[in-house]
Amino acid sequence: AGERRVLDFFDFHNESVADAILYLCRRVKEYTHGERLTGVFYGYVNTMPQNYKGLHALRKLLASPDVDFISTTNQCRARHFASAVASALLHGKVWICEGDVRTSLTRGLDVNLPHAMPDNDYYRSSAWRGPDTVEESVWSMSCLLARVLTTPTGVWWFDMFGGWFADPDMLSVIRKSRELAEHMPKSLLPPTEVAILVDERGHKFSSLDSSDMPRALLSLLDEMDHAGFPYDCYLLSDITEEAFPRDQYKLVFVIASPYPSKPLAEALCRLHSDGRTVVYVGNSCAVPKEVSGFEVAIDRYPEPKRASFAGVSFPDTPLPAPRAITERGYVLSRFEDGSPAVMWAKYNGSNSVLALPASLPQKLLSHLALLSGVHLFSRAGDITWAGGEFVGICAAEDGYRRICLPDADLSATDVLTGESVTVNDRFIDLHLRKNETRVLRLTKA
Repeated sequence: AGERRVLDFFDFHNESVADAILYLCRRVKEYTHGERLTGVFYGYVNTMPQNYKGLHALRKLLASPDVDFISTTNQCRARHFASAVASALLHGKVWICEGDVRTSLTRGLDVNLPHAMPDNDYYRSSAWRGPDTVEESVWSMSCLLARVLTTPTGVWWFDMFGGWFADPDMLSVIRKSRELAEHMPKSLLPPTEVAILVDERGHKFSSLDSSDMPRALLSLLDEMDHAGFPYDCYLLSDITEEAFPRDQYKLVFVIASPYPSKPLAEALCRLHSDGRTVVYVGNSCAVPKEVSGFEVAIDRYPEPKRASFAGVSFPDTPLPAPRAITERGYVLSRFEDGSPAVMWAKYNGSNSVLALPASLPQKLLSHLALLSGVHLFSRAGDITWAGGEFVGICAAEDGYRRICLPDADLSATDVLTGESVTVNDRFIDLHLRKNETRVLRLTKA
């Protein structure tokens, strides 16, 4: 209540940026008599939660007939998409990933185009360096290829300064991605069972001078990538849409929504049914007790703290967190002071989980998935993507890695080499080095 004018300004600021974008897209449509596609880089709800960037009115763009596609960068080394891709698809938009994958051939702007910005040191930082070898570069490209193939999205390979992909093996990945894009994937695998709901309007409740929320959100998604299950990311506002496939998901995470509007709160209540598990993470734990079944307090100056699960302490850096008023249900994790950090309880025909820390470790995320009946394609902390007729794995460690398939009647082929891969009943065992990535195409045996 004391900072209402600041919060209102952020809503105004984000809406104004979106209005400007819509104006420009509408003028392009008018000028070209509707014969040109219009798109925008926008909606970085997973990687840029800072409100002053004006990126948090994606819902307005998705509702407009003047916007055809949405794009974001690939966040360099990150495996997850930066935006609520499932929301774009739900609203009939094409989503295209900018594949700016750093490779062993990536050089700074001062090397490739020294005349372009001779006095600018920004493009000389470590962020513009790729892996050491061509082989590792192909693995990085393959990881993005797997992510795109298992989700109905597009990708362009972004050679920003020139020469990033000037190698036959790297070009082979690009060529194969082009060939696969011309083939409509079959739905051999079951629909994704896990959803992430991000409240883009909820980011404004984070402190302006703190990097806690961006860091915690990136950490949570990094851990989610290693949890062994694919997931879809939506804007929280989509749960009020009739087309939202609520019945598809067994496990739902609610992020960055401490004070949902009345319509959103009512829609969240409707999620609590059919034995589904709904997890409120970090400041989303402040939703009303009538929504989650839990009651919490948010102290004005909370002490930063960490929790633990299966020998893993989290988050990496102690962060402020809401405080549970009472302990109830099954306590999955506790803070270092002994107070409950993650609690699981039955509520309104569902499993409701209060996860007070802003980020959760891979082992706990996998545990929540198993408790919710979600199929895990990997149980070893590997990055695993699956969808349509494709599955990809990026090894967390050296050694044999196992992919667990939901159906025994499948065969597999390596997408890049065309070689047949042995399937034993429902298991694919591969010997991989750390970070080595394989992309497999599944067919009915």
